[in-house]
Amino acid sequence: IDSPSALASALSALAPHLPADLLTQALAAATAIDSPSALASALSALAPHLPADLLTQALAAATAIDRPDDQASALSALAPHLPADARAPVLAQAVAAAAAIDSPDDRASALRGLAPHLPAEVRGPVLVQALAAAAAIDSPSALALALSALAPHLPADLLTQALAAAAAIDSPYDRAAALSALAPHLPADLLTPALAAATTIDRPDDRASALSALAPHLPADLLTPALAAATTIDRPDDRASALRGLAPHLPADLLTPALAAATTIDSPGDRASALSALAPHLPADARGPVLAQALEAASVSGRTTVISTISAALRDQLATAEAIGALVVSAILRIQRWWR
Repeated sequence: IDSPSALASALSALAPHLPADLLTQALAAATAIDSPSALASALSALAPHLPADLLTQALAAATAIDRPDDQASALSALAPHLPADARAPVLAQAVAAAAAIDSPDDRASALRGLAPHLPAEVRGPVLVQALAAAAAIDSPSALALALSALAPHLPADLLTQALAAAAAIDSPYDRAAALSALAPHLPADLLTPALAAATTIDRPDDRASALSALAPHLPADLLTPALAAATTIDRPDDRASALRGLAPHLPADLLTPALAAATTIDSPGDRASALSALAPHLPADARGPVLAQALEAASVSGRTTVISTISAALRDQLATAEAIGALVVSAILRIQRWWR
């Protein structure tokens, strides 16, 4: 095979199936690859299958790779398969290679990938470097992706910095994406600034997305301003989306204002959607009337909306089958009047 990347792919596919004697030949073929990225890929794929004597040769080949990103990739793949007492210097070399990568995006990715393999006393400083690299990324979408990938690995003190970087993203879509990824990992004291960053997003669809992502993690006192932010969304579909995201998490005292916000949605289909989402969380005796409102709105919107509303009612057991049947008949009659 002449192509370095094709050869690396072939060796990667073969590696799990090769006996020891053929692994020697496979490693020889890999180390002869002159493309740094293809060589790193081949070594990474072979690493889990190499016996100790071949790991030493693979390590020498990885150390000789002259591109920092590919060297870091190969070393980090080999390190977990080395004897415990040999891992630390290899990981240190991998960190040094990752830190030398010019592109902030690639540097952040390489350092983040190394972090789980590092001992605790080294992991912290490496994550500091990774977050600093992420913060230096110019592209809003790439920054959001980098913060999203880092979020599960960051300790509380670095989550503060990550949230600040996310809140400063200009692009509404990417700010919402970063906040959504950070939300599950934020300690209680960071939820207030996270909500503030979400409520200042000026695109209604992205604001709805961020509010929905934050909702499961907000304490009761923050759900009030979250609901207020949702009710100020002008676009019917986005207000409905925000209310749907908030509905399962609202305490009883907030369900009434949420219901009021849903009933004022101009678009019948979106109104039906929001009402259907809120209904399962209401007291049992309030669900039937809300379902009736949802079906009435759905009947104005069209057959598809009626079907989805009925499906939701049956799924969530919003009323008895007989009651739902009566409401459905009423909705069908309205459809006939509206859609003749």
